[in-house]
Amino acid sequence: MPDTGAALFCPEPLVSSALGLAYKVVDSDVLQQEASTLAQRLASGPSLAYANFRGYEHYLKDVELPTVNACATTKDFREGICVFVEKRGNRL
Repeated sequence: MPDTGAALFCPEPLVSSALGLAYKVVDSDVLQQEASTLAQRLASGPSLAYANFRGYEHYLKDVELPTVNACATTKDFREGICVFVEKRGNRL
């Protein structure tokens, strides 16, 4: 979802696109048309789903991320990652 709170001006647009900071990079001469096209697409889309996703995005940041970060420092978590990567059974 685009964050419509501010514009992003990046001296290296290809880098920002590769990092996921922008989903599309356009020249300034077509920026207004591209923005209008995106706005029309969003306006005709599932606005309730968009709104609910924004709420879920905040839940992820405020609740889930701190929980995962707290778990990531445990022996259980490290073992779970090793089990997955090495495709083996649990050794705990």
